[in-house]
Amino acid sequence: MADDSPAPEHETLDLSGKALGSIDASLIRAGLQHIDLNGNSLATLGVGLFDKCSESLTQLDLYGNKPLKELPAGVLGGLKSLTVLNAFNCMLKKLPADIGGLAVLEEVNVAANKLMMTTDAHFLMWSSVRVLNIYDNNLVRMGSLAPLVALEELRISGNNLEEMPVLCASCPITIYEIHKNRIAKMDDAYFKATPKLSRLSVWGNLLTALPSSLLECHELIGVQAHEMHLASLPSGTWPAGLETLFVQENKNLTKLPKELAACKKLKRVNLGQLQLDADAANVEMAMRATVLSASSGDGIFWSAKGERLEQAKGQK
Repeated sequence: MADDSPAPEHETLDLSGKALGSIDASLIRAGLQHIDLNGNSLATLGVGLFDKCSESLTQLDLYGNKPLKELPAGVLGGLKSLTVLNAFNCMLKKLPADIGGLAVLEEVNVAANKLMMTTDAHFLMWSSVRVLNIYDNNLVRMGSLAPLVALEELRISGNNLEEMPVLCASCPITIYEIHKNRIAKMDDAYFKATPKLSRLSVWGNLLTALPSSLLECHELIGVQAHEMHLASLPSGTWPAGLETLFVQENKNLTKLPKELAACKKLKRVNLGQLQLDADAANVEMAMRATVLSASSGDGIFWSAKGERLEQAKGQK
């Protein structure tokens, strides 16, 4: 007989790692706040499975269910209190449209699946989402992320995107990972919408230039823009707090902005395999001196000639 009595406050239902191919609906009780189904063999979930705890459930873990190819509409749409959804490393080919109605979601992980596209509807009411992980899928099209006005971390690397995602007008994003896609061009004003950006990973795309608006991200600490087709870097004053700059293996990059020599917080710089002209070589020497005297004491510099130079212990 099903147990319809409320679960104790904060109770977790842990059914993880049991090789389950289906879930006994009688185990889903009113009042549950966390359901952990990770590491099973679930191929789907029944519509209405979580109805009894739809008002209380705040976290749902589905990750590591390799047969899971689909979440039918009606499975997640009613979970109005859900703040954390983890469906990492399954086989999902698409997301249900009603997922966009989960208005209090804060963290979503659907990375390492088989998603090919998302639509505007998937993100429609995600105004509270702070962390979105959707990397290592097969995405060729991304719905607008403009509703995500609280977004702080976006990881969307390892896909097949040809365009940068649409963000809200003043996005609070600090970590942006979009490396290993097929992006060949960015609007020069793109980063005007990301004033708090601290770390950008865009390497392994098809870019020939970085937007000048990147220099308006005054909290920028790290830029990884290697293994592309860059022919230039933005000229102008770079953020004073810049610590990491990776631009190695950009075969067309022969010049470096002279302003990089003024970045005195650098402690990781990689210029490997760049064919630098004389002026750029002077900038290289200035950055090298900064890195090898970093106050952190752990500076590492990779020269255009391929040398790996580490700061001597105790040298500041």
